[in-house]
Amino acid sequence: MNDGTVVSAPAARASNASKIYGKGDTLVTALDSVDVAFQAGKFSAIMGPSGSGKSTLMHCMAGLDNLSSGKVFIGETDLTELNEKELTLLRRSNVGFIFQSFNLVPTLNALENITLPIDLSGNAVDTDWVNQVTEVVNLSDRLSHKPNELSGGQQQRVAVSRALASKPNIIFADEPTGNLDSKTGSEILEFMKLATTELDQTIVMVTHDPVAASYSDRVIFLEDGRVVGEIIEPTADSVIDQMRTFGT
Repeated sequence: MNDGTVVSAPAARASNASKIYGKGDTLVTALDSVDVAFQAGKFSAIMGPSGSGKSTLMHCMAGLDNLSSGKVFIGETDLTELNEKELTLLRRSNVGFIFQSFNLVPTLNALENITLPIDLSGNAVDTDWVNQVTEVVNLSDRLSHKPNELSGGQQQRVAVSRALASKPNIIFADEPTGNLDSKTGSEILEFMKLATTELDQTIVMVTHDPVAASYSDRVIFLEDGRVVGEIIEPTADSVIDQMRTFGT
């Protein structure tokens, strides 16, 4: 854990990262020479108006999309130098994902859904770790239930646990509370914060919600594909104040 004076190597970073779609009259610069780093063991948020490039940045940093130019790193690994097979293996072993839709397999119970990525990779499941994770997210008594027997919030807890189960270097979360009511969403965000403070995980979340962002340690703001600001230890009010400056 960091004590505030020693800064560890970033879990992920982008260097001069650009992403351009289309050409000529239809050319769109989704990312414009972005330099950003996400510290290990921290909960970071990416915010910005619609079309600012926040989801594109996350997808490129996670190896789900390719940059037009520049570099992205997970730990010390340069994703731009990997082929598709190497990227797939890196994502499987080093990256966790939490999406707005839960993406659970309906025929599997909660525990089987949580361990599915590990089972597919052929690696052994660390049962003690999975037990610790499911305890933190308050799922221990629901592990034998299938998704249709769980509430939306419980299904998202399963998805959070699945992302944590393989002990990835970093977890990317794309609007993880978008399909949940505010109370359930707050619980999921609290669990994600606990994952960084108690389980020493690293989470980067894309969100448009100032309240969701207030659970993070740091918010990065994008506008027109560029980083235009950041807030350390954000509050919902400080995030709203920053967002009011967009387009001015």
